[in-house]
Amino acid sequence: MKIFFYMIFLFALSFITSCASITQGDNQVVAVNTPLCEKAKCELRNEQGTYFVPVTPGSVNINKSASSLIVTCSKNDKSETISLDSSTQGATWGNILLGGIIGAAVDWTTGAAYKYDAMINHPLDCSAETLTSDQKCEKLGFEKGTEKFNECLDLTK
Repeated sequence: MKIFFYMIFLFALSFITSCASITQGDNQVVAVNTPLCEKAKCELRNEQGTYFVPVTPGSVNINKSASSLIVTCSKNDKSETISLDSSTQGATWGNILLGGIIGAAVDWTTGAAYKYDAMINHPLDCSAETLTSDQKCEKLGFEKGTEKFNECLDLTK
């Protein structure tokens, strides 16, 4: 009899553990800025859909996904595309640790397990001068030698 109650308890626990789809949702707001090109328009795409920021700086509500977020910003004849990976949210790992495999599976399936950077500084440059990747990243405010600076370099090459 004890085993029966123990199994019911574990089964119920799998449904009540905090899953990311309940605590964080399957969408998020992402802000996009193009500091080197004011008032650009941007299109964001992932496997869940296509989203638009009509003028930067601006923000848009997107559906989360395991797939990369492709961000294309443009103004006049200038256009640049970058790709940003999603990361796994902490609530998903909590599901696994607390026995909520069902909740974790729901999070992975709906995209709620993932998140993107909340602020995207896109490297689109509308100036007439030609800048090196290093100069662009410094102009975007990234400190040389940091991880974010190196990520910026990868995006602007």
